Amino acid sequence: MAAEQNPGAQPLPAECIDADLARDIKDLLAINREVNLANVEVHVNHGVATLRGIVTSAAARDMAERTARSVPGVADVVSELRVFGTGQG
Repeated sequence: MAAEQNPGAQPLPAECIDADLARDIKDLLAINREVNLANVEVHVNHGVATLRGIVTSAAARDMAERTARSVPGVADVVSELRVFGTGQG
């Protein structure tokens, strides 16, 4: 069955799409317990996701970046994640 189109429908504002993308990234990060979402902020602006905060390892940072990039609609990822944990100076 063909998808119905609504000729009078207006495109969603970028802010709505960005909010959906941020939510999708957070949902995926929550599944993997390597990243504590209490210490990580996710912001999306025109499809560019910015990750900001503290993670406990380079592996957690890399996983968070990969996860954000995997979300359909994310055009780019800017990582401002800092590693601070056991063994870090």
